[in-house]
Amino acid sequence: FAVAGKIVVVRGVLPVFPSAGGYVAFIVDFDHDVWAHLRSNASLLSCAPKDDPASLSSVEAFGGNVSMKWSIVLKCAWPEERRHHSCHDVNLVNSDSSGILASYRPCSDPELAQKLGPYEMAACVQPVFDMPGDAEDTCGSMLLPQWLEFSVLKGVQHFVVYNYGDEDARYFAALRPYLEAGLVTQIRLTVPLTMAFSGAKTQMLIINDCLHRMRGRAKWL
Repeated sequence: FAVAGKIVVVRGVLPVFPSAGGYVAFIVDFDHDVWAHLRSNASLLSCAPKDDPASLSSVEAFGGNVSMKWSIVLKCAWPEERRHHSCHDVNLVNSDSSGILASYRPCSDPELAQKLGPYEMAACVQPVFDMPGDAEDTCGSMLLPQWLEFSVLKGVQHFVVYNYGDEDARYFAALRPYLEAGLVTQIRLTVPLTMAFSGAKTQMLIINDCLHRMRGRAKWL
């Protein structure tokens, strides 16, 4: 969709249900003109369930006033009674014309989400990069279990591990025992190749996704 004549690039749409209430977070690429327009037109955007278009909630914009301007997070309230839905059909609406700008359908396993937390401390883990032919003593996939075990000793109770799905087979073999033990939640990123090699943009996507995904589920992150 477009704001102020600029295409807004949406990297992630995440329904969030803390202990009370609910909201949808849209993680989008930062653009100065888009940020300025959203801040000066606070009621410009709304969201609503596709099956209940009259239940509009205003969209708030966050993140454009920080020093590292890589992402903007758009938030709108979402009905708490939909907490147990596997998928959420979200319409993003122009508040002035009531025209639908975009539609999204984020899906997840609500039972898995309910098992997350509460934790005293959790950690977000960015993708591990390996070079073909790396020896086991220098391979990130093989070193990951050491880091997980060390972090557990320091008090981390759960890990949200991000990957691209095309990692070395050794990576998934090393991660499997931690997944089976419930110590790790695995999130697969789907991003353009150009973004995958842009470290800052990928890191900001992971940071924002993890912050909202674990909201109300961990005291320290």
